[in-house]
Amino acid sequence: MTSFRSFRAAAAVALLLTSSITVAGTVKYIEVTSPEAMLAAKENLVSTFKYHLRGAQRYAAAHGPATTTERAYTGFRMEWAKATAAQVKYRWIDSTGRPRTTLYHGLSGRVAAAALPHEAGVAVPSFDMPDWAQYYSDVNPNVYARIPDGEHSILEESMAGDSTARLGRGYDAEMRALRTIERDILAGNIPRGGVIAAWVSQPPCQACRKAFQIFSDAYHVNIHVIHLPAYEPGATGDVRLFQMTKNRMLRDFHLRVENERAGKIADNFCPRM
Repeated sequence: MTSFRSFRAAAAVALLLTSSITVAGTVKYIEVTSPEAMLAAKENLVSTFKYHLRGAQRYAAAHGPATTTERAYTGFRMEWAKATAAQVKYRWIDSTGRPRTTLYHGLSGRVAAAALPHEAGVAVPSFDMPDWAQYYSDVNPNVYARIPDGEHSILEESMAGDSTARLGRGYDAEMRALRTIERDILAGNIPRGGVIAAWVSQPPCQACRKAFQIFSDAYHVNIHVIHLPAYEPGATGDVRLFQMTKNRMLRDFHLRVENERAGKIADNFCPRM
């Protein structure tokens, strides 16, 4: 039953994307409404949230309080429960004609090092994760979305005078994913002119919509943004189920940290979706 539902979900998503305009520089927004598309959205977004939670528990195991009580992580759980998840898939054709896909995992808010409890007086940046490669599985096709300080960016330059985008440039999940893709393009890791399918756990804000269009125009990328409806307290159905899934994973976070320290958790990379 699960595989059949997943097949129907994939078919529904393929229909959404192939029915969209594919002119270079196009950005199209699609709100998830059908049960099949909602299933695919939840699978992708939960996968990205798990990816970030795995990195956070690695960091907490190395730097967190010696006693991993549930209470010690209350603030972290509350903060990450509100975080927006964005799984951005960049598709392109390599030199051999083979289709390739890289997944960029973005999460909004403060990075794990800043959100988790740490020793008093320790200065931790909110935008970028210190020594991030030690804690996140940055193995193809999965990439940790991040924004280093002082990095050249067309997005940053184009939005520098936009006061409404000032906060979002550092904290938004979508912006982190786009900046990381931009870094890979400029480094020659991936080519321009690909196709992006971005799964986002809520409707993108105006600053992120502007960023998607700037990125699309600058790098000749067609972009489809598939997002969940806005979450409201008391919401029902699949949107509420996604939030409940996040809450459940966060509730047991202190136990995950204990198991991490004890070496009871094996590496489990996010699968190619």
